[in-house]
Amino acid sequence: MNNIDDLKKYYFNQRFKSLEKIFNAKIKAIDKATKIASKAMNKRLEGMNYIRHQLDTQASSFITRKELIAILIAEIALVSLIVSILLKLLT
Repeated sequence: MNNIDDLKKYYFNQRFKSLEKIFNAKIKAIDKATKIASKAMNKRLEGMNYIRHQLDTQASSFITRKELIAILIAEIALVSLIVSILLKLLT
């Protein structure tokens, strides 16, 4: 019976060592994949930050709604003046 117990212990020890090697290999693969994914994510975030900065810069050069309304009011007044001058000239 001692020989069978020794064989069982040997088998399970070998099986445990084999599973431990597989587990360690999987942990290393996961760690490597995580590092690669992290680098790729950082590149994407850098690209997004660059685009966000460009959009902020572009948006700061746009005319505001209040400025546009003021310009349109002035243009409408100018057109009204021109129309009234033309009507006087035609009559």
